[in-house]
Amino acid sequence: MSRRNHESGFTLAEVMMAVAMLGLVASVMYALLNFGMTMFARNVSVNMAHQQVRNGLMRVSRDIHQAVSIPQLVDENLQQVSTAGPAAGVTFQVVTSGPFQVINDPTAPSLIQIGTDKPKPEQPAVGDHVVVLDYDVEADITKITATGAGSNHWNVFLANGNEKRIQTKSGSFVVCYITRRIGYVVSKGELRYYPNLIATPAAYVVIARNITSPTPFKIPLNDTGTPDTRYTSVNLSAKDPTYSNRSYKSTGMQFVDARVPYRCQVTKYQ
Repeated sequence: MSRRNHESGFTLAEVMMAVAMLGLVASVMYALLNFGMTMFARNVSVNMAHQQVRNGLMRVSRDIHQAVSIPQLVDENLQQVSTAGPAAGVTFQVVTSGPFQVINDPTAPSLIQIGTDKPKPEQPAVGDHVVVLDYDVEADITKITATGAGSNHWNVFLANGNEKRIQTKSGSFVVCYITRRIGYVVSKGELRYYPNLIATPAAYVVIARNITSPTPFKIPLNDTGTPDTRYTSVNLSAKDPTYSNRSYKSTGMQFVDARVPYRCQVTKYQ
């Protein structure tokens, strides 16, 4: 009587089924991993774009809110536009130092001195704007003569000889404010800050990059359809171009119609 050995094993169909299931599981895992990496890159891209817009918007809102002149819309070349926008940029005056006391120079009464009792005050600069409300004088500084190291008063010369219009009286206390024209312009995808448009009109600092809104500034309209110059609307958006390698373009935060009021109107001329 013979004995027959019975050996168990997998059939070809079972092997093919196992391989198919393993391939399916691997495909699902790869898809999930790829999706996770894509979402991570997208979130990083969105956050970077949001940060660019936030940085720019905070700076613009802060400075416009400090303006002491009616903001003026300008184009990319800093030329004033006659409409209510939208426009590439906006310029305005801000107080940089002061108030200072204004007196006539004791040795030359046709000239004026500005000064303060504060220790080590910031010296005005050529190109700054002097506003003397009591004498209705408003003009750019063309020359400054310091009276010595550590001095807290200076002789100033104004455009068109406007310093000669100021004749202070004994016992009077006349004050002036020093303002400076600054601006923000979107050019070539950059939000640029111009710290002194009179003295150094070509000097700027980049506040935010990858800006996708080329004309983010405008003057909102009131109910009658006329420009409401009390406010400046800002509409900024940005993207992160480093995310385009997966055929995506991530548009950042868009701040729609943010109406920013300026502080007050100290300057009569813009």
